[in-house]
Amino acid sequence: MNTQAAALRRLRLTCIIVAATLALPPNRCAAGDLGSVAADLRRAKTEAELDAVANGVSKERAAMVTRLGGLLKNGAAKALKVRACFLLGQFHGTEALDQLVDNIDLEAESPRPSAWGKYPCEEAVAKLGVGIQPSLLERLAKTEAAAPREQLVRVLVSLHGAPEATEVLRQAMVEQGGERAARLAAALSLIEGHR
Repeated sequence: MNTQAAALRRLRLTCIIVAATLALPPNRCAAGDLGSVAADLRRAKTEAELDAVANGVSKERAAMVTRLGGLLKNGAAKALKVRACFLLGQFHGTEALDQLVDNIDLEAESPRPSAWGKYPCEEAVAKLGVGIQPSLLERLAKTEAAAPREQLVRVLVSLHGAPEATEVLRQAMVEQGGERAARLAAALSLIEGHR
């Protein structure tokens, strides 16, 4: 079996897994489902009907985020994880923050500038906003490995800018103490080294 045929077979398998994971019928796609939401909203005649559509979409979004986060936990193919990270960022999947951070050093083999770059989980975490700061600080205080620390610091800087991120880390160091403070100091040195 040649390498190209094997790669094509893996890609087909990945597509089947994605479709099954997202629980979409084979002849439908997520974009079509989103289009039907707009139609459902236009057809709604009462506030209660509008609320029912909005609540349904909210529940579907939560279920999708859970399934996408599950892909990051399980031994899914790298290409599948890259797309899961991208979608979690697009859908503001804060519920999957732990899974995104666990995969923050996942490197896309073929970045797509219009969708994701070299580190799609890092980009997704940055899209989640400043509300994730306590989780980022907790992870930085625990992280010993250099690569994830650098990526977590880049996210913190993208959320606050270097001066404020520096102050956030200094304050966290005072509050933490011990080995956790030392790990936060290592994160702080990354910011100060880039000024």
